Amino acid sequence: MNTENNIPRGQLLLRTLAMPADTNANGDIFGGWIMSQLDLAGAILAKEISGGRVVTVSVDKIEFKAPVGVGDVVCCYGECKRIGNTSMSVGLEVWVKPVDVEAVGDRYRVCEATFNYVAINSEGRPRPIQKKLVISKVRFNEPDFFIVKQLFYEVVLQQSLLKQLYLPTAHFQSKH
Repeated sequence: MNTENNIPRGQLLLRTLAMPADTNANGDIFGGWIMSQLDLAGAILAKEISGGRVVTVSVDKIEFKAPVGVGDVVCCYGECKRIGNTSMSVGLEVWVKPVDVEAVGDRYRVCEATFNYVAINSEGRPRPIQKKLVISKVRFNEPDFFIVKQLFYEVVLQQSLLKQLYLPTAHFQSKH
C-alpha cells in the first residue's frame, strides 16, 4: 500500500466514527473493531466487482501501525489486487483523522490488510466472476481523475487486472 504524499490508496469505501463502546482495556479502539470495519469495506468493493453476494474466506495479513482514539474519524480505503475465477483479493488501508475539542488533526494511516473474498450463488456455492468494467473516482489532490480498470479473468494467467487508464475529468465534460 502507498502512503506517498499522505494519500490513501484506492477508493473510500467506508467512513465512521470511533466510539467509546469500541475501546480495549487501554482505552484505545479495539483492533477487532478495526478488523470488522476492514471486512465491511472490503466486502462492499468485492460485491461491486463480482456483481453479487460474496463471503470472506481469509485475511492474508493485517498490520496495525498506530492506535485509534475515541472520536477519531475512521476511513477505510481499498482496491482490488487480484481477481481469479471465483475469488478476489482486496488491499485495504485504514486512515484516521483525529478530532478533539480544539481542532481536527491531519489524517494518517493506522492499519493495512489484505482480505480475500469468494463470489457465491444463492446456494452458497462459488460462482464465476464475470468480466466487467469498473470505474472509480479517486482524489489525488488536484485534479480529480477517473481510474478505468478493465477487469478480466484470463485462463492462462489466472490474473485479471489487464488494463489501467488514467483520464482527466475534463475528458468526460460536455462541450455545450
